[in-house]
Amino acid sequence: MRMSPPSAARGKSVRGGQTGRSRGRPPKVLAWQKTVPSPTVDEELGHVHEEMLLEEAQMIEDESNVTSIQPDATLEGTAASSHQSQANPQPALQVTTKPPDGTKVISAIKMALWPSWRKKMFEDWRESRDGKVYAFCEKCNTYYSGTWHAFSNISLHASRVHTEDYNRLMAFPASNSSGQQSSITKFTAELKIPVVRQAKLDQLLTRAFATGNIPLYFLQNEDLKAFKKLGIPGYKLPTEITMRRRHMPAEFFRIQKILQEKILQCTAVTLIIDIWSSKRMCGYIGFTIEGVTPDFEIFTAFLCIRQIFGRHTAEGILAEFEDILREWNLKISVGTVIRVVTDSGSNMIKAFDLKLPGYVEKENESENEEPDPSPDAATNQNEAASNLEMVDLELTGPVYDSLMEMIDANCSRQEVNVLMEADQEEDDEHQEIEEGLNESYLGIPRTTSSGVAADLSHLATGVNDLATYEMSSKLRESCKAHDLQNVIKDGLNQIEVQAGAAIKRVSKIINSVRMSVNDTEAVFKAVGFRLVAKNATRWNSQLASLRSIIKAIDYDPQLQTHLNATTKKHSKLTPLELKLLKEVILILTHFQEATDDFQGDYETIGSVIPAYIDLLNKMTLSFVDSRGATVVNPECPLAGHIIHCKGFAEALKTSLKKRMSSVLHNTSCVLGAILDPRFKTEWISYTHLNEGDVLSCVRFETYLSDPIAPMESEEVPGKSNPRPFRPLKYWLNNRHRFPYLSLIARDILGTPASSGSVERCFSTSLDIIGIKRGNLKADIFNQLLFIKRNRNLV
Repeated sequence: MRMSPPSAARGKSVRGGQTGRSRGRPPKVLAWQKTVPSPTVDEELGHVHEEMLLEEAQMIEDESNVTSIQPDATLEGTAASSHQSQANPQPALQVTTKPPDGTKVISAIKMALWPSWRKKMFEDWRESRDGKVYAFCEKCNTYYSGTWHAFSNISLHASRVHTEDYNRLMAFPASNSSGQQSSITKFTAELKIPVVRQAKLDQLLTRAFATGNIPLYFLQNEDLKAFKKLGIPGYKLPTEITMRRRHMPAEFFRIQKILQEKILQCTAVTLIIDIWSSKRMCGYIGFTIEGVTPDFEIFTAFLCIRQIFGRHTAEGILAEFEDILREWNLKISVGTVIRVVTDSGSNMIKAFDLKLPGYVEKENESENEEPDPSPDAATNQNEAASNLEMVDLELTGPVYDSLMEMIDANCSRQEVNVLMEADQEEDDEHQEIEEGLNESYLGIPRTTSSGVAADLSHLATGVNDLATYEMSSKLRESCKAHDLQNVIKDGLNQIEVQAGAAIKRVSKIINSVRMSVNDTEAVFKAVGFRLVAKNATRWNSQLASLRSIIKAIDYDPQLQTHLNATTKKHSKLTPLELKLLKEVILILTHFQEATDDFQGDYETIGSVIPAYIDLLNKMTLSFVDSRGATVVNPECPLAGHIIHCKGFAEALKTSLKKRMSSVLHNTSCVLGAILDPRFKTEWISYTHLNEGDVLSCVRFETYLSDPIAPMESEEVPGKSNPRPFRPLKYWLNNRHRFPYLSLIARDILGTPASSGSVERCFSTSLDIIGIKRGNLKADIFNQLLFIKRNRNLV
């Protein structure tokens, strides 16, 4: 007669009323099994049941397979076995409800990824030093054991004794009728995470290394590996070579594709170029791009940084520029790149005076006009064409010589007026805006008979000059923030002798203090901050240096008596010198405000002309009236406060006219100011220009008839300062009123006034190429900087 195998799993101890025949040798009793009599064992089963329990315990200990009783087993064999058991009685196998000795509780972190049946069907998971695990079955009131590599003992008990609960938790069908044991591969295989999750984790890790300036060799850090093993079980950490050759380029090309799609949406973009040298004196040229999307959202992105060898010649700069155009599929001839912003370096100026690819100069000659055959005239025409290029504003379709020619060719004058005519409802809303420029950035008189307007009269030579007003522009535009710094340098070169000596002494004192530990600690204990040193590569750094020492002395007037720098090495600053320094700070503060405005990540081109006029007004401390008398400028906020540095202010004004007066005829600056709803044409009355002549170049009557927008929009809840007014938001909200003009404004206002974006990229470069990463290869450096600067695109 064939008998079925025991229904219990191969556990160390089993409870329940099971039947079967004994199959041989008595088992070894384990040390942790305590002799506690089981209250549920039926005494009527006698030694037969006890022998079965001992036999199954021995089978588990020896890790032998559960086998069925052979078919030729007879009752006689059973009786003999029973007789042998009675002849040699063994101690009864006892079960336990207490945890085994020498074990500790398994942490919840290790059990986090375990299947649910282990945690719901068993409790009090424990582990021993020899690698075994124990779990308490609440239904059986018994501990069962297994190993870290195989949980088959515990799983078999759950699947055979508690089949219904096990199938419900595992969502598996009931055991088949063949009685074959399930494969334990799923219990012994090493945990692996899905491929998609692995790729996502690799991508996030790559971005973390790039944006956090983490060296790639940190991937070999043992603490990082331990953190990964405990925090992300199954995740395979990439090697340094894999990160450099696979993941970093993959993230680079992914962001590059997103940026290319964003650029393709723009009808006009501006390239910003500058040159930078690292601390190891390696030369680099950087490129950034700025544009406006069809949704009137301005964006700035980093394109690339490349190492240049040898001299930074104009030919080399032009070659890199052409390569960038090819790499990013940017065109100049079709109007995608409408402007290139650089500093005023001679190599940059010469580079873009050379013939550019696709940039064809147009000749506006009539068909009946015969050319001048004289060689001198031809030479003059070529020079004028190379130095002055009329700008063609294009939307779509054929090329036109001017904006209004394009509109006139496609629409009648009546249609244009209808399209540009404002809605009555919109007009009613805009009537609520009654603030003028008296509350705006300018803050200067609305008259052309005095102040700045009178001072600008030297730019016009007569009525005929005013009647022939023209706007012009080149492909390359100078960085206006850089121009302001050159103006400050010109002014400092002509500053009063005493003020110049005071500035030099401040520089020496600060350098001495920063090189002395005692003086640095004394300054910090006295005033709570450290003195700022001048940095030749930082705009307005000299102003910050002067402010720091004046602030420290005002906070502690006796500070100079406690410093070695002012008692042993250098003389103290006298009261007169302190007053001179305060006047210099008062003057330079206005230049700092304009510089910060020019290098912002928002619409800046419209602020160039208003800022230029505002600075001229503030540097005009006095002027000569119509009677020839010198009077104080009543609209100048510095008048009456500048006593000793009047020559410095006059030198700044002279340099300002010399370097920046061209903005009054610059197409981008003029259109930017007119299309900026905060200014429109209000600035014209403060110059020598005739408003009718300027408006004859741009016919935006309906738009100009609207009230001027305020400098600040509505207040933001929870913030004390109101939000600045954004011109592009105005055109987004009014594009239904001005369908053509809004497109022009979108392209014009997207032009930056400075190269501040590429300068910020160079500041980030200092973080990437640190002391321990000075030999970083150029391609890896470019990828790291590209990912970090463009992380907001993804």
